[in-house]
Amino acid sequence: MNRGDELVTVFSSVDKAVIAVAKTILDGEGIKYIVGNENVIDLFGYGALGGGFDPIGPVYIQVDAKDAEIASGLLRELSRPGPSRIPWALRIFAIISLALTLAGIIYTIIDLSK
Repeated sequence: MNRGDELVTVFSSVDKAVIAVAKTILDGEGIKYIVGNENVIDLFGYGALGGGFDPIGPVYIQVDAKDAEIASGLLRELSRPGPSRIPWALRIFAIISLALTLAGIIYTIIDLSK
């Protein structure tokens, strides 16, 4: 892919195994792709909260716009009905919980350095 190419998101999931299969399928077809959020999912060790919710967001795969239709077709079979949409209240609760955990860790580090 070249700088300036239009990228289209063709697939997303919180399931790392499904993302690995999707990447293998695209590799097999010679379709170049970019994966986003792959290294930050489960960043705080909570896993996917609420049966498939990660406050950072799912891992997503983007391809060049000219390959989007083919890639979407190849990955369509991997898409399955996921969990119901997570209410905003639960999302906010998860983010606040993560922030408080991080604040506790920082406080502990500062306290131990005294």
